[in-house]
Amino acid sequence: MRISNTNLQELILSLNRDPDDPVLHQRLAEFFFSPSHNSLALEYYHSAIKVNPNCIWNRVYLAKSFYLAGKYRELEVLLDYIFEQDNFPPLAYILRAYLHCVRDEYDEAETCYLKAVKLNKLIQDKWLENQLWGLKYETLAMAK
Repeated sequence: MRISNTNLQELILSLNRDPDDPVLHQRLAEFFFSPSHNSLALEYYHSAIKVNPNCIWNRVYLAKSFYLAGKYRELEVLLDYIFEQDNFPPLAYILRAYLHCVRDEYDEAETCYLKAVKLNKLIQDKWLENQLWGLKYETLAMAK
């Protein structure tokens, strides 16, 4: 669900009133998560982590922003940290699979994808599968 400009203004005002609310930081980051505004998303995900360092989801979403920004080294470091935690979400494996695709490491990408499916059978949804393998073919097409 996208936030309207009115709601964006309300979120910013709310954040000014309560800068320690991690949900407000996260909602603003989600609003800006796009190729054209990703630098703002990165900023708000970083601030959400500062406010609530124990929330693994903020780190996973930050990893998505690193991927979108092409910051693959930062993505790799963050994923290493995420995988050291006890309860990381299957999405972390999907992000690692994306990273392997960027590096033309498709066997490793498939292994990560299968690990994500093992953790959560719902990941077998065709949308996610198509997203992963669509990236593989897009990456191959760009390499030609």
